[in-house]
Amino acid sequence: MSSQHTKCLQSITLRYSASAGRDHEQGGQRNRAPFSQSCDIDDEGSLLTDQTVATPDGRKGFLAEFFDGLEPNGKPAMTKIEPSLGYMWLTNPIHPGVTGDYSIRVRGLWTPLESGYYRLFATGGELTVRNVGSQNASLDAKAPCAESKQFGGKRYCFYRKGTTYALNAIFKRYEWNDFEIRYQYREDHAQENATEVARQSSVALLFLGFSETLEAEGHDRSPNLPEDQIALLRSVLAVNCNVVVILNSGSGLSMDPWSHDVPAIVEAYYPGQEGGTAIADILFGDVNPSGKLPFTCMKRWEDSPVYGHYPEGADEVLPYVEGIYVGYRYFDRSDAPQAAFPFGHGLSYTTFTYSNLSISPRATQTGEVSTTVQVRTAGGRAGAEVVQLYIGADHSSVDRPVKELKGYKKVFLGPGESTTVRFAIRRRDLEVYDILNHDWKAEPGTFTVYIGSSSRDIRQVEKFALTF
Repeated sequence: MSSQHTKCLQSITLRYSASAGRDHEQGGQRNRAPFSQSCDIDDEGSLLTDQTVATPDGRKGFLAEFFDGLEPNGKPAMTKIEPSLGYMWLTNPIHPGVTGDYSIRVRGLWTPLESGYYRLFATGGELTVRNVGSQNASLDAKAPCAESKQFGGKRYCFYRKGTTYALNAIFKRYEWNDFEIRYQYREDHAQENATEVARQSSVALLFLGFSETLEAEGHDRSPNLPEDQIALLRSVLAVNCNVVVILNSGSGLSMDPWSHDVPAIVEAYYPGQEGGTAIADILFGDVNPSGKLPFTCMKRWEDSPVYGHYPEGADEVLPYVEGIYVGYRYFDRSDAPQAAFPFGHGLSYTTFTYSNLSISPRATQTGEVSTTVQVRTAGGRAGAEVVQLYIGADHSSVDRPVKELKGYKKVFLGPGESTTVRFAIRRRDLEVYDILNHDWKAEPGTFTVYIGSSSRDIRQVEKFALTF
């Protein structure tokens, strides 16, 4: 990770040191929160960066040399110093002196910050690694791995902290491809180490989930947490009941069989380079969380309306079995299983009360309706709430969901403060698609207005009529 990125561990260590009264230097290093990597996910790893890599002449980063032709021989047409190797090739020319098929030679001196088992690899190219012990050594030799272990069916080599290793990578462009130099790190006896750290801690923070390389265009991930993560969680819960799970995921996942045993869960998504700071702010109470789920978290993958209908076979035909009942619309049905965490759900360090829902007019020919509701902070600290408006048709000539989200507003309130939240309902909010006439239409009848903190936490309900 580059120096421009803030790691969660670094941010939590800063808060931990300050809150524990340990904000001082010990042996030249700041006292760090107890930590264990615990387990890893089988993704594409992380990019090696100039935080640990230098060029052969001692500058930060990789030396990248571009050659016109598939063999990296002679004088390079272009030379660059790269902070990391994360090329994603397009069809555009990369340099006037490089046309058609080309090759790249990348060299660097890597000095790991921690001893352990690493898997170094180049996507789209070939990578060799050699222990040089000195930054003046040649980079062109390939050396076997002195000590290795198998993790998840892959070979990891032991590299020692402070030792310099020569990296030499070659990429030959025959067609579109990526060229990246990445690494994966495994801690020996990871689960045992993490469990012991948890045993000695008052609170255990577990960062679980996936990565942005597992949730990307062109492939799907499992809806379940990896088995080794669930095993780790169970092991930690056996020695420490004060567990906070921080999830990295880009969409919903199955919450059984583990979520009911965890006192607190933070859905962090993929928060970016300052994600560590943001997560630490929430965990230590410096910021009051106010996010809401944009998807439904199921208890089990089998609860999904599309379970059992994954595209298979040569034609990969996918039946659209859920119809209009996508997401929360399905889980609102009376025959649907209960969700673990519904669409729109999100907790705060304070609480909010809803009251005095008002609708005007109670009968409308235009479909124009104004609604107001009072929201008040009932807890002892300031916070923000996302007030959600759902509308459902009491009767319809066609199949319709129980209710549909038609608006939401975020309000920021101090302790004991209240405000009036207003929504303007339009005729378009009441319409349904007419498949015979290929157009949207509003049908006369009674409509129910639901105001809530989530799709399943409805606080106020009123009705109005659309008349022609």
